Amino acid sequence: MKSLHNANGKIYAQIDDDGVLRKSEKQCDRLRISGGREHALDETLLQEALRLGVKRLEIRERGNDGGSRLWKIALDDLLRYGKRRRLAGVERRTIPLLHCELVSGEPEEWYTAARSKYEKRRVKEVLGVQGMLFGLTPLERMFQHETD
Repeated sequence: MKSLHNANGKIYAQIDDDGVLRKSEKQCDRLRISGGREHALDETLLQEALRLGVKRLEIRERGNDGGSRLWKIALDDLLRYGKRRRLAGVERRTIPLLHCELVSGEPEEWYTAARSKYEKRRVKEVLGVQGMLFGLTPLERMFQHETD
C-alpha cells in the first residue's frame, strides 16, 4: 500500500496492492462547473496510478447530510469519460459521477434519473454490437421479413 500526502502531511489518497486507488472526498467539494456532478483528480496522481498498474478508483464521499457514499469507476472509463481541465492552476481529470457505480449510500435524485437513461442507452449500444457480431445487422433485421 502506498499513501499519498498533501503539503500538510495529511493522507489524501492510497494505492492498495489490489490495484485500487482509494480517495476521500466531500460532497460540498464537487465541481461547481459541472453542476455538482463531478469530482476531480490531479493528473499527476492519475498518471502515477496508471504507472503502478491501478485498475479502479474508489471514492468514499461524505455527504452534506452526514451520510456517506462509495463510488467506483474503472480507470479505463475515467480516461474515456473524464475531461482534462486546469483547475486552480493544476492539471486535473474530472470524475463524472454518472459513469461511476454507486456501491453504497443513498443516490441523489439527479443520479437516479440520469443513470436510468444512461443504462438504457448503453444496453442499446451493446445489443447493436452483439447483433453485428452474432447475427444480422440492424439493416438486415429490418428487411428480414422480405427474404423469408
